[in-house]
Amino acid sequence: MKVVLCNPPQPVSFFPKIPPLGIAYLGGLLRENGHDVVLYDLNIRLGSPITHQDITDVVKDIADDEPDILGVSCWAMCMPFVSEFVQQYKLENDGLVLLGGPYPSLAPVETVRGIPADCCVVGEGELPLLDIARAPQNLESTENVWIHKEGTLIQNPRRSDFYPLDELPYPALDLLPPIEAYQNMQDDYWYMEAPTYEFPIMGSRGCPYRCAFCSTRKIWTSHRRRDPESIVKEIKQLAREYGDIFIDFQDDMFTLSKAWVSSICRNLRSEGITAAWSCCTRVDCVDDDILSTMKAAGCTNIDLGIESINDHVLEYIRKGYTAADVRRGLSAITDHGIQAETTYIVNLPVETKEDIMRTIDFGEESLKEGVSEVTFYLLTPYPGIDLLEEHTIELMPSPYRDNLLKYVAGFSRNPERYDDPFWLPEAFTIVNPSLTQDDFWEVFERIHAINATFPPYPLSFYKGERK
Repeated sequence: MKVVLCNPPQPVSFFPKIPPLGIAYLGGLLRENGHDVVLYDLNIRLGSPITHQDITDVVKDIADDEPDILGVSCWAMCMPFVSEFVQQYKLENDGLVLLGGPYPSLAPVETVRGIPADCCVVGEGELPLLDIARAPQNLESTENVWIHKEGTLIQNPRRSDFYPLDELPYPALDLLPPIEAYQNMQDDYWYMEAPTYEFPIMGSRGCPYRCAFCSTRKIWTSHRRRDPESIVKEIKQLAREYGDIFIDFQDDMFTLSKAWVSSICRNLRSEGITAAWSCCTRVDCVDDDILSTMKAAGCTNIDLGIESINDHVLEYIRKGYTAADVRRGLSAITDHGIQAETTYIVNLPVETKEDIMRTIDFGEESLKEGVSEVTFYLLTPYPGIDLLEEHTIELMPSPYRDNLLKYVAGFSRNPERYDDPFWLPEAFTIVNPSLTQDDFWEVFERIHAINATFPPYPLSFYKGERK
């Protein structure tokens, strides 16, 4: 079976551009099972802005590959591109078109009804994709597959099993553009001295926490970890092939098991691996012992979603820790010489202007106390988040709306179609009953000014202007 998998372009400039793990894992698995695989990382091929002709050219190149199956990853803010891309492809080409990734898992009905693909795959894609490639004639009865056909919605149940993480082939990086096409870390923004390439590594999938603004647990329905020896073997292989590297652990919750993290660190040190690395965790899931172990094994950065410094807000979003935990965790990380890169969410329904300003003040003050980066986000109505499903909340356009629609207008002849929270969630936020319009814009201008000191951050080029 000939299979082409595509990673869509991001509409904003993220730093750095790194190889996409999703299609690289699927590509490696399909190849190991005897299929002919081609990977397209359109985030590398297409810059910004994107034109209608760009999509036409990509569609032609993929059609020349004559795939039996075309699979497209779907991410927030990429959906208008995916829609236009699939529409063009289906006009003149046969073969199955499958949609996968986070968005179909969170909003499968809207996905299959809004985009003329043959189906979408919800949840983890390895086993469903193998099933489809093995027996495409059974598509309508394949688990994890949703189909909208002639006005009827076919919703197959999710599998109860998953592909064992330790049996997955390593990501097929050789099927992606050469590493030189990705962001080289020789940059004023980067803090390492030697030219370094960044590679993503998946050590685990899933997160057991139930934060009300997060949809991770609906994508990964269980938390599973790889064998530490397998993880370190993969890192060693990358270091051998590419020299100086930086490892970005993509896990949602890296330090959930401190024993597991300690095992990874011991293996890194015993193998003599000196690569620096980063991870993501929570302020209440670190302590002096594990931070010391991580630092000695090369950890230089930890990403932390703080969200708020107000206890009643943290309780509302079910974060599971307090402001005191935030202060304690950040101090521990910075005391060990590890860079803490923090994010916050503002414009939550229970926040007053004073609450928001207190959080912003804390973020700014933390920079003086050793935190290396602070980024603020407006609450965004992503599909599937509990906060929006459990409460009646009114939405309004965000300051990013107009420029996101301008971006879409570059490749779509009908950009107004995408002026909707499903297609462009970042173009919307909530109506906070405690904020006047003047309050909202005062908050936004302040967080945008802070974010702009850490370029480029997501949406940094889509500030929006108040009308």
